[in-house]
Amino acid sequence: MDWDAVRSTAIVLSSIVALISVIFAIYTARSNKKLLLAQERNRQAGAYYVTWPSTNFALFENDDIADLEMTMHPYGQLSIEQIRRVHYFFEALNRTYAIFHNIQNGEPENDYSVSLINNICNVTYPSRDFIKTHVLPRGYTKSFADFIEEKWRAIDGNGGWPKGVLPMN
Repeated sequence: MDWDAVRSTAIVLSSIVALISVIFAIYTARSNKKLLLAQERNRQAGAYYVTWPSTNFALFENDDIADLEMTMHPYGQLSIEQIRRVHYFFEALNRTYAIFHNIQNGEPENDYSVSLINNICNVTYPSRDFIKTHVLPRGYTKSFADFIEEKWRAIDGNGGWPKGVLPMN
């Protein structure tokens, strides 16, 4: 083999390695971008659900704020106690919604997340009609509302509350 053939072979092999490196770099960059975007969405959702409790707690402590919320509630006339109940359920469901949102964005389910979701569904089951009317339509996606209602139907299928509560992992 002469040196020209060796040099030509080396150039071809170098080009192939360079092409593979470029393809790998593009793949890695796209994967990282998707991961970073998902993490940012989850961080933003988490930040929102961390700051929201201060609004809920203000309604429990201040009758004037609760009265204002009562006049703005779009789904029928509620008493101050019922408005406080709405915001109690917001507080419970917001944690569940954050976990649901993270799972929808690719985070794997784990025993903790399943247990928390099941626990909130068990606790809210007796008030599900109130929640369907006054809580779920205010700030939750249809897919989340369907998810919660599916969990409540599972409790119905297990014999109702409290006998048919969902298992804690």
